[in-house]
Amino acid sequence: MLERVAAEFGLRIEHGNLVHLREMPANREIASIRDMALENDIAVHPGYPRAGDLLRALGERVFGASVQGNVKWLDGSAAG
Repeated sequence: MLERVAAEFGLRIEHGNLVHLREMPANREIASIRDMALENDIAVHPGYPRAGDLLRALGERVFGASVQGNVKWLDGSAAG
């Protein structure tokens, strides 16, 4: 399912210590996912204009989480 979400957003998956989602052709890191089997810690680059949509898609379709309402950054501002 991660592959489908990445393709939908035009991102490439790179595996390393973390799973990275990169925007092509600039190879800019958009998101990283830590320890997918345990905690599902997702970090998204705050400058990415579809950050909120990407977080929702990852949470709901990859990890089966119910994401309701608006996604917000830690400072309380809307993530898009």
